[in-house]
Amino acid sequence: MTQISLSIAAEIVSLACDQNLTFLRPKPKDFKEFVAAQTYEFKYPSNVPRFYSYPESTTVVKLKNIDVLHKGLLPNNRRPRPRSDPPILI
Repeated sequence: MTQISLSIAAEIVSLACDQNLTFLRPKPKDFKEFVAAQTYEFKYPSNVPRFYSYPESTTVVKLKNIDVLHKGLLPNNRRPRPRSDPPILI
């Protein structure tokens, strides 16, 4: 919150307290401090470290294709998927 916004909000709270429009009891001594304590702070420190050193990988990952993974489960003579004709736009 900027200092100008804080000053305006503190003045509004002060006027509201003077006209008994608030339920603040006891009346705050410093309105700027009171408003600053009530404002929402949306800047939080990050939980993620700024730098992360990845461990060196010594293992080799071997990938297999789908035919090797599902050997015996898929039919040998797979038919291609039927395709429909594209719609005719008039």
